[in-house]
Amino acid sequence: MTIEGFDYGVRVISGEYGPTFERLTLRDQRVAGIRNVYGALAIRQLTSVNRVPRSRASISSA
Repeated sequence: MTIEGFDYGVRVISGEYGPTFERLTLRDQRVAGIRNVYGALAIRQLTSVNRVPRSRASISSA
């Protein structure tokens, strides 16, 4: 799967469910490829083609 554009390619803001991705390509995001707040992610074969950080994680949505 390829996600192109947007502020974040993947955004997770829940600690209850954890998405799983395989063969994920993130391209041309504006802020970060992945935004993770209190989430659990499983990712295999991630490709990031960006000028921004591949991921940004925190414990607060602010």
